[in-house]
Amino acid sequence: MSPFRYRQTGVRRVSFPAYRSAAEARGRVLRREAFRRLVHDLRNPINGILLATQLLEETGVPPDLLRIVQRLQRQANLLNDILERASADYRP
Repeated sequence: MSPFRYRQTGVRRVSFPAYRSAAEARGRVLRREAFRRLVHDLRNPINGILLATQLLEETGVPPDLLRIVQRLQRQANLLNDILERASADYRP
């Protein structure tokens, strides 16, 4: 007797390992899609912060505020880099 158990599905018989591999593939697709949406939802506000800090920098702010603006830019760029590297793992 085969080590695989079978389930009758209409006319053909499909093994449970086949169900499992199909479910795992579907799970990978869903995780990739969820991660893609998460990255998109995070990047939009980060890009807004970058744009606002660039505008502040161009309008001329006092030196103490300029340091804060530049720190915000560095942190937002760092987050963008982290998201880019992490999303490279989820590209097909």
